Amino acid sequence: MKNKYLLLLMSILVISNLFSQYWKATGALPAIGKSFYLVAATSVGNNIFAAHANKNLGYSTDFGKTWITDGINEPMGDFALLTGIKDRLYASMKISPSDYELLYSTNNGQSWTMDTIGLPRTSTVNGITAMILVDMGNNYILAHNYLKTFYKHKNDNKWTPTEIGSAVVDVSAINDKWLIIVGGKIIQSTNHGLSWSTIITTGLPDKFQGYKITTNGSRLYMISSTAAHANNIYYSDDEGVTWMSSSIAGLYTYANAYPQNLYAVNDYVFSAVMPKQFDFNTPPPFLVSSEKILNFTVGDVSGFPSGSTISNLAFFFHIQNKLYTMFGDLYVSEPGFTGSSSAVQNLNENESSIFVQPNPADKVLQFIAKDLEAYKLEIFSIQGKLIYKQSVESKAKIDISAWSKGVYLVKSTNQDGVAEQTKFIKK
Repeated sequence: MKNKYLLLLMSILVISNLFSQYWKATGALPAIGKSFYLVAATSVGNNIFAAHANKNLGYSTDFGKTWITDGINEPMGDFALLTGIKDRLYASMKISPSDYELLYSTNNGQSWTMDTIGLPRTSTVNGITAMILVDMGNNYILAHNYLKTFYKHKNDNKWTPTEIGSAVVDVSAINDKWLIIVGGKIIQSTNHGLSWSTIITTGLPDKFQGYKITTNGSRLYMISSTAAHANNIYYSDDEGVTWMSSSIAGLYTYANAYPQNLYAVNDYVFSAVMPKQFDFNTPPPFLVSSEKILNFTVGDVSGFPSGSTISNLAFFFHIQNKLYTMFGDLYVSEPGFTGSSSAVQNLNENESSIFVQPNPADKVLQFIAKDLEAYKLEIFSIQGKLIYKQSVESKAKIDISAWSKGVYLVKSTNQDGVAEQTKFIKK
């Protein structure tokens, strides 16, 4: 009888342990390829796509619980990159050691359309050079390979080259403004890639070299490529002009524990960290902050396998309240953000359901709901401090004459709980 109770207790502990894991394998790896490892994954809407090292492609329509491989026609070559942009699944296919092709599918991989007109051909003329794709919003796409940069509207039939030269490091977009780290500076385009100018930044260290840049839609985040400043993650609430730092020193104490990839959703920010050299047993490290004012802590790696850590986590993406990352298999967690199910929509002023006028403003600011419905109004400083909160019927006037000059974030939430975020400038 004692042994039966012991066995029952052990079973309960095992089950409890499984459900307490921060990360859980989706099973994409065995479902798609049986062995080896995944080489790429992305999402298109609520569908997840994953590519296997043996050239197989699969997708899931239920957040990774089950996987579909039937009816897919894989393009010629090896999968190098998958990118979801609007309703398109883009695949970069390696067809020879130096040649790639770029295709997209709108029907879960049943058929593919080549999208290479205007992109640079290789010297062998068998394909194009490898390109990284970035969704720039408003149906625009940017392609770059660190040497050349191109852009297009989704409906265009060819790519247009930019005036940007080499050394493109990373790309992001916020409020229809495109930003690129290039040549030790940040450049911007406000006309969908037609022209570019350098952003004059403040708050960054001398000789700062940006490495990764990302956004949650209202705030930018950036890390440095140099060891001298690698203990900080910087953030900007005015589209890349003013930057503030958040120290991550001491969270990982081994040599070269530098932040790598960045991902942000709502107030949550995640950063992969370079693993300790020659430590193959510890699961891949990462950092997380879940507060408006950044406060990073060591990420929970429970659920990841040990014994195979050779590089930092490849990437993150999210669907609703679920976060995904690739580590051999595709793993999922629910860190606590709301995601797209009730996420703040970060819109251009002409797309928002709330008018903010005048903007910039000096003394009085007026808010008007386009559909004249009641909503909750919250205003934050760029440091994340709540300055104003009020429930209003459809209009609000606020005396801001005593407020400090600068950028403020405005969050409006309607009766259905749908929130939008915009900004205004106090001059």
